Amino acid sequence: MTATGVAGLTFTRRIGAGGEAEVYEVAGRADVVCKHFRQPTPERTAKLRVMLEHPPEGTRSGGHVSVAWPVELVHDGRSPHAIGFLMPRIDVASAVPVFQVYNPATRLRVAPGFTWRYLLRTARNVAAIVDAVHRAGHVVGDLNESNFLVDRRALVALVDCDSMQITDPATRTIYRSTVGKPEFLAPELHGRDLSSTDRTPASDAFALGVLVHQLLLEGVHPHAGVWRGRGDPPDVATRVARGWIAGRRGWSPVDRPPHAVPLSVLPADVRRLVRRSLSRRAARRPQPGEWVDALERLDGALRTCKRSPHHLYASRRCPWCARIDRGLPDPFPGPTGASSLTPRRPPLHRRLRSLLWSRTALVARFVARAVTGVAARTVAVATAAAYAGWMWPVVAPIAIALCVLPIVYAVLTPSRHVIKALNVSARMFVTSAGASAGVAAMFVAWPTVVRAASAVAAVVHGVVLPASSPAWTKVRQRLRFQSRQVEK
Repeated sequence: MTATGVAGLTFTRRIGAGGEAEVYEVAGRADVVCKHFRQPTPERTAKLRVMLEHPPEGTRSGGHVSVAWPVELVHDGRSPHAIGFLMPRIDVASAVPVFQVYNPATRLRVAPGFTWRYLLRTARNVAAIVDAVHRAGHVVGDLNESNFLVDRRALVALVDCDSMQITDPATRTIYRSTVGKPEFLAPELHGRDLSSTDRTPASDAFALGVLVHQLLLEGVHPHAGVWRGRGDPPDVATRVARGWIAGRRGWSPVDRPPHAVPLSVLPADVRRLVRRSLSRRAARRPQPGEWVDALERLDGALRTCKRSPHHLYASRRCPWCARIDRGLPDPFPGPTGASSLTPRRPPLHRRLRSLLWSRTALVARFVARAVTGVAARTVAVATAAAYAGWMWPVVAPIAIALCVLPIVYAVLTPSRHVIKALNVSARMFVTSAGASAGVAAMFVAWPTVVRAASAVAAVVHGVVLPASSPAWTKVRQRLRFQSRQVEK
C-alpha cells in the first residue's frame, strides 16, 4: 500500500488492526508506524491537528517513548482529510499489556522475573504518564489495562492516544473520548452517553485507582468479590456504578475474594489513596502526582524477605511467604519460573492462638445469642421486682452482664472477623445499656415519677427493642453469618 504526502510514504506489513483503523510499518522509517483510518473524517483531522500542536511533555527519556503521540499527519493527495498519522513505534515484541504482568498466571509466562518492586514501578510510571497528559490539558478517557504496555524493565507506554479527550486551549473546543470499559468508568459516567459527555481528570483518577489496585494486589478488581446480597450477583460494572467496593463493612454486600491479597500489605498512605480514588465523590479523588509521590516513597521502603530475594514487601511480615504457607502458588518465583519454597507449619503459639480463638468465638456467639434473647427479657421481669425494692442483688449483675458481654464477644472473636464483631457488639451494647441505665436510675433517690420513667425505659430497651427493632434483626443476621464463618 502506498500513500503520497509530505514524504511520499510507503506502507508495508500490517502489524495491527482494530475496528476503526489499521497499523502499518513504514518503509525506510524504522522509528515510526502509521495508523491508517478506514473512514477519515474532518473531526478526526481537527483533533489530530490539536494533538500535534499540544503534546504532553516529558514523554521521551533515554530512548524510551512513554506515549505513542501523533507526530505527523498522513494524506493520500485525494482527500482534504488526513487518512492517518505517524506515531512512535513501540517494540511490541518486548512489551506486553499491563494485565499480563499483574495476573500471576500470565506473569509467570511472559515475565517470570518480575517482582513486586517491578509492579510498583509499573504503577508509578502509569501514574506519571497520566499526570503528563493532564498537565497538557487533556484527559485519557479510555484508561484501562489494555492501553498501557510494559516491558521487562517496568517501563510503560501509553497507546491508542487518538481515543483520548483532547482540548484545544485556544478555542476551548473539546474533542471527546467516546469509548470506555465499564469496569474502569467512574460511577458518575455509568448510564450516560459518552459521545455527549465531557470527561474530567477525576474520571481518570478513578480508573487509575482501579489499575493501581490491580497492579499491587495480584490483579483483583476492587469491586470484585463474593456476593453477600440478595438475588443473583451483579457484574463488576454494576457494582462500580453503585459504589459497592469489596470488603467495605456495613454498606457493601460484596466481600473480598477468599484468597485475595489483603490491603494491609500496602502502607497507610497508599491505602488512603486507594479509598479516595474509588470514592463516588469526584472531588475527593487524588491527583496522579499524589500517586507518583506515594509510590516512590513505598519503593524506597521495600524490604527483602529472608527466604527469597524475589519477595519484596512493605508490611510487617512477608505476604508472599504467607500465601505459600496457605497452599497457594509462589507469586514471585524468580526468573526461572520455579519456586523452591514450600509451605511452613505455623509456629506453636499461632496454632494455639487459632485453636483458642475458634473455641472462644463459638462460646462468645452462644453468649451473645443468650443476651439478645433470654437475658434481655429477664431484665424486664426483674425491673418490676427491683422497683418494689427486694431483688436488686439479682438485677445489678444482669444489668452489668448485658453491658459487658457484648464487649467480651468482640474481644474474643477471631481477628479476621473483628469488624463484624464490633458492629454486632455496638448494636447489642446500645440496647442492653439502655436497659441497664434504666435499672440503675431506679436506685437513685429521685422522685417517684423519675424512677417510674426509668423502669419504663428499662422495659422498652430490654424487651421492645430486641423484639421489634430492625437494627436488632440485622444483629441476629450478622450473628448467623458470623457463626457460619467461624465454623468454616
